[in-house]
Amino acid sequence: MSHSPQIERIQELLNSTFSKAVLAILLVVNGVIDLVERFTEHVIFIHIVETIGVEKTEVVKLILNNPWTLAFVSIALYCMLLVAKALFSHPPHKDEPHTIQPVGKTLPPKETASVSLRSRNQQASYAKLTYCGYRNTDLHVGKWDFEGVIEPTNEKHLDNLFKGLVLKFENEPWTNGIDTSSLIARVIYTTKSETERIDHAAWIGAKPNYGYIEIGETHELLILLGTDGQEVLVLEDKRAPHVNFPDGYSWARLQRLTDVMSIEVTLTDQGSKRRYVFDFDVEHINGKFKPTLTGSKEPCYTE
Repeated sequence: MSHSPQIERIQELLNSTFSKAVLAILLVVNGVIDLVERFTEHVIFIHIVETIGVEKTEVVKLILNNPWTLAFVSIALYCMLLVAKALFSHPPHKDEPHTIQPVGKTLPPKETASVSLRSRNQQASYAKLTYCGYRNTDLHVGKWDFEGVIEPTNEKHLDNLFKGLVLKFENEPWTNGIDTSSLIARVIYTTKSETERIDHAAWIGAKPNYGYIEIGETHELLILLGTDGQEVLVLEDKRAPHVNFPDGYSWARLQRLTDVMSIEVTLTDQGSKRRYVFDFDVEHINGKFKPTLTGSKEPCYTE
């Protein structure tokens, strides 16, 4: 519906900033007058007027007719309202929690704090696995999966005997130490011409393809088989729970490598999800292997 130009002009004036400012001033003045009228009805004001001995209407006229007096009274009434609000406002309930935060610091949300606490606990408790030596020793590689790789204990074990290099790893005792759980060993061999990765190296005397090291205990890991410095055998343990190997030696995968120069051993604790990495240089001296630890990494948390 269309409006006449006069009506549209009136609407523009009413919507202008000047009109809104005038309206705000009128509302403030009306509020002040209302406050003055209420104050003149208050017992305190009546008592003051009776004490001075003047008429109430004269005081009201003096306040409303003098702009400076009106402003002073308005400020005084506003201050009185603030004081009254501070004195008579209801205190917080006793059961309501009160949190005092230090200046310049912000307390983290409860959920974030709990997640951070869980993270610290996970980092605090773990097995501290350390390398503690090596051996060149005789080893028997069993024909069947229940035998695995063991040191010879009877004459039957002499039929399938190898010279082998094993590394020793200890679960070092410390304040927050724990036993390992399903410790998997991965070995990467570097030769002059290639790199070979074994995902499950064999633990000496272990039934499956993973081992357990309790706090303070030391277990040995098979690294190499053979005495020839140029050509050696590496063994991958394929055994796993509920897996049958009906054929002899089918549980192990043997592979020949030539001129092994270095190895990287990674131990993964499936229980605590920790990973430990050890680097070695390998030398062949007088028919025996000599590994030298060249570096190790702090246990890291893996998802």
